[in-house]
Amino acid sequence: MGPELHLVRHLTSAADKWSALEKNFRDRPTLREVNVFEMISRLQFRAGRNIHCHIAEFTSLLFEVRDLKGLKSIPDTIATNDNHGNESR
Repeated sequence: MGPELHLVRHLTSAADKWSALEKNFRDRPTLREVNVFEMISRLQFRAGRNIHCHIAEFTSLLFEVRDLKGLKSIPDTIATNDNHGNESR
């Protein structure tokens, strides 16, 4: 039995049990959003690490925020400039 059992043990109808579980777990995506924003805010480049890996980690978190929030304004690919000012994807 999972830890959620205490939420529904005392309830008798399936509808009441469903409502209790839904109420408890409805805001989980919001918690994930907060966690991802915290991860972004703490993201720091570490010495000796490849900059491309750092950017990939940031981009991955950004896309997760986009997917959680349903943002369509963030494109699937992000253009970056190389050291010579040339745009690449």
